[in-house]
Amino acid sequence: MSDIVDRLRERQVQRWVHSTGETPRADGYRKDAECQEAAGEIERLRAALTVAQELAAHYAERERCAAWVDARRDAYCADFGAVDPSTGTLEFGRGSHAEAKHDYVSDLIEIADGLRALGPGNPDL
Repeated sequence: MSDIVDRLRERQVQRWVHSTGETPRADGYRKDAECQEAAGEIERLRAALTVAQELAAHYAERERCAAWVDARRDAYCADFGAVDPSTGTLEFGRGSHAEAKHDYVSDLIEIADGLRALGPGNPDL
């Protein structure tokens, strides 16, 4: 079965000649203008669909990357962090090493949020 666009572009209709006082008669064939227009619209919609599918794949990949960063953060927190039972906050102990660990986790959060924040207006990573 041929593509619908090709079939629409090739569709011909009979051309009728109306002479005054005479019965209309067939006078050859011509391409159907409405079918030509519909074929063009189908092609435009297919192009738009292709672009939309590419963008959806791009955004899905971006979300996959952000989820990977989240998983790395969760694994790091599980290995090096502890939840304070009195406050419910994540802690890494005391001192400069604890601050560096906290900064690392904060950076991972910012990276994941930044990946997610890239919207349709700026699809470039």
